[in-house]
Amino acid sequence: LGRRARVSGAGLDALGLGQTEDGTLQVDDWMRTSNPLVHAAGDVATRDRFTHVAAAMGWAAACNALFGALWPMRVRTTDLPRSVYTDPEIARVGPSLEQLRQSGLEVEVTRYSLDEFDRAIIEDRREGFVQIITARGRDVILGATVAGPRASDLVSLFALAIRYRLGMRKILATTFPYPAWSSAASAVSGQWQSDRAPRSEEHTSELQSRQYL
Repeated sequence: LGRRARVSGAGLDALGLGQTEDGTLQVDDWMRTSNPLVHAAGDVATRDRFTHVAAAMGWAAACNALFGALWPMRVRTTDLPRSVYTDPEIARVGPSLEQLRQSGLEVEVTRYSLDEFDRAIIEDRREGFVQIITARGRDVILGATVAGPRASDLVSLFALAIRYRLGMRKILATTFPYPAWSSAASAVSGQWQSDRAPRSEEHTSELQSRQYL
């Protein structure tokens, strides 16, 4: 909607707090502004203007302002989920594919279409996909994008996986209730594992040309 943070008129100008290009206050992972005695949280201090992000930032800002010297609390943006409650829903966690490309990191993309997913077929809601970005040659989840029904619920599982470094094999080894929407995490993990199964040299070359970015 083009919302912008309103940081003028509250006496903040006199503090000379640093701002980003879009007008939000600059904060570090401990919610400290350019003046370490001033903490900020919520929409005024982030471009990720979601209620759950503001809640995480607010909790960290309050704890750090009171007890930061003893128990500093860090907010890591890499595992903060972003969700749009359209129909179908769209949700993402971690850096986008474009951001990872710009960083120069070699990655692999696994994409599972919901038109093959049993629950989607049962409810006739086959639109959408689950896309996972992993480090090339490693079982490390860097980001996930889900488009489809219950996307915001499913992406939460990948947020947990990124935060606690749970790879695709760990997800695949987990038993999900069937045919719950959450079992799409198992399905995309199975796709990831299948893409790495031994194949003929010709097929492997073709697969790599499609996957490696």
